[in-house]
Amino acid sequence: MAKSSGSSDAQRTSVFIRGGGFANKGAEAMLLTAGAAVRERFPGSGVTASLRPGDQASAQEEGLRYVSPTRAGRLGSILNKVDTARTLLRCGAMWDVGGYQFSDRWGAAIPARHVGLARRFRGASKPVVYFPQAWGPFESEGIADAVRRLLDVVTVAFVRDAASLEWLDRICQGRHPNVREGHDIAWAFRGDGPEVGRGLIDAAFGGAHAERRTVCVTPNMRMFEKDEPGDAPYGAMMERVCRLILEREDTRVLLLGHEIRRGAGRPDDRAACRALHERLGESDRVAVFDRYATAREVKSIIGCASATVGSRYHGIVGALAQGVPTAVAGWSHKYDELMGEFGLKDLLFGTETDPEGVSAVVSAVVDDDGTMSERLHQTAGRLRAGAEDVLRIATDLLEG
Repeated sequence: MAKSSGSSDAQRTSVFIRGGGFANKGAEAMLLTAGAAVRERFPGSGVTASLRPGDQASAQEEGLRYVSPTRAGRLGSILNKVDTARTLLRCGAMWDVGGYQFSDRWGAAIPARHVGLARRFRGASKPVVYFPQAWGPFESEGIADAVRRLLDVVTVAFVRDAASLEWLDRICQGRHPNVREGHDIAWAFRGDGPEVGRGLIDAAFGGAHAERRTVCVTPNMRMFEKDEPGDAPYGAMMERVCRLILEREDTRVLLLGHEIRRGAGRPDDRAACRALHERLGESDRVAVFDRYATAREVKSIIGCASATVGSRYHGIVGALAQGVPTAVAGWSHKYDELMGEFGLKDLLFGTETDPEGVSAVVSAVVDDDGTMSERLHQTAGRLRAGAEDVLRIATDLLEG
């Protein structure tokens, strides 16, 4: 029996999404934003996501199909190939929403794997879109070659910042025809709203100090892991940040992770929050947000803060998008480029920054009189419009 036109259309406009997930809240925000764009434009279309096993319960709650191409062993390899074949039949396009996955830091194996799957989709005349992300550096020729091969295969690869674009121009000896500039789609992500955020904050503090301003501090567990006993520059820096905030009698500090896993597994940012809380000692003006939370809930919490200080890229995006004054403890060019969009590179600091410099940055955001917030809203509106343009281009390609 021939398939109906409706069934054919639904298959053509269904999408396979890589690079998302539910542990990292930025990856979740991008996955859900991309999925929502498909469903809103093409009701009835499906979204299949490549996810780790621990993310499957969250995928079911969001109504997503999922595959887990990380099975090990001979049988696992066979099952992975079966999943890929089924996905190729079910979906009309492949979208990648990863935030930062191609650079010397991560090696050549990652882009090489991407090339293989992208070729499967392009060989079936199905579009492959890499959403705005960070690229580079590429000092290694082996990695540069793998990335060039990937760019040759994709329909379009978006770049979210000038430094990344410069790296791609360098390894391609000019602008590659499949490369375009675009804004991170997380700018278009919507949270649950201020009522939800306020309720979650009050619950974290047990209802205490509700009259005080909440400042969110978002440490990065991966940075904490680099500290060693007797030599913990990152932990010491973040402790100093919290103590500077608490010098203001009208503040309270919420330690909020942006990598929050469901169930057991690798320690997430809540472990960093607990470690930081321990360094600070007993204080009922400091609370750890210690339960699992969705990306929508986390964004809602951030939106209710008077200021934030963080080391998670999409946590910073979530704050800036809502006009929340934000200081950044960064470690990569992606943070420089992000704050540069707002003309606020002076609010970046790191473990090499002297104590006076850290104090000045913290004071600038915690003591803002509303001037910075207004400026953030204006720039964020432009970036949100740019993100919506990227989503429109990607969904246009599903029209055939």
